[in-house]
Amino acid sequence: MWKREPGRDWAQVGVILKARFNGYAHFQESLAWGPDHRPLHLGYHIHEKTDAGAYGRIQTVGYLKSDDFGHSWTHFDGTPVSGVASADTFESLASGGADQRQILRAGAIAVDPTNGTPQVIYSVSRGRKAQTFLASPSTGGVWERLDLARHCLTPSSPVGLTLPGGLTFDEAGILHGTLQTQNLRDGESNWGQPSNEVLRFRRHRAGDFEFLAVSRPNPNTPHWLPSLERRTGFNKVIATPGISFTAGPAGRQNTDRLNNRVYFQQGAGNGVPSPAWPP
Repeated sequence: MWKREPGRDWAQVGVILKARFNGYAHFQESLAWGPDHRPLHLGYHIHEKTDAGAYGRIQTVGYLKSDDFGHSWTHFDGTPVSGVASADTFESLASGGADQRQILRAGAIAVDPTNGTPQVIYSVSRGRKAQTFLASPSTGGVWERLDLARHCLTPSSPVGLTLPGGLTFDEAGILHGTLQTQNLRDGESNWGQPSNEVLRFRRHRAGDFEFLAVSRPNPNTPHWLPSLERRTGFNKVIATPGISFTAGPAGRQNTDRLNNRVYFQQGAGNGVPSPAWPP
């Protein structure tokens, strides 16, 4: 983590997270202010322990909080984390990886502006099946997980919900998010698969959800990697936050040059909008 004081250069605060094994690892992290600009909430996914036999044997979705601007970190209930955090010491919300035959991905974290409660979104993929969960701590500090598919899909639907995706609160305290749908055949990867499409959702204060399609389905083109305009603590997020997403394949190598497109949309999407959610 780095910070910049007014009139000074950027300076390192310290190392927050580390992998436990040598070799390739990657991190998906998201940072958000509490409503009074004091607490920092960090949600993340750590992918580690890749070797010749498997890609990412261990994957973990976790959470940390800091009340001193990143100098020290704790669990949500205040349990301190000593030194640099790892999957052995941070607050773990889900575990997976190649060894468990389930792939995890994490999206953006959001913090409720009315009560300071963090919301973490992550997905779990097992073969053709993919679920996305919304996790938040209760008043007692116990994390509760909500399966979003139960609110927008029938139990027999072949469609799965996966990430990356965004998460934010608007000025009225309503939670907004984005994610991807997929419909895979056996053995297919969801990474750039043509059935990927983008959804947006919002959750009212009463707890009910609305889901709307954002992308126009094309059997030959994946629509994926959505990103949602977020609260930084100094901006205002309107009732229909802007969404950007990619249209086009993943490529075979990191050095491939692709002619993909990136779209931005601010509105309800291509689904049938609710009267309470105008385009």
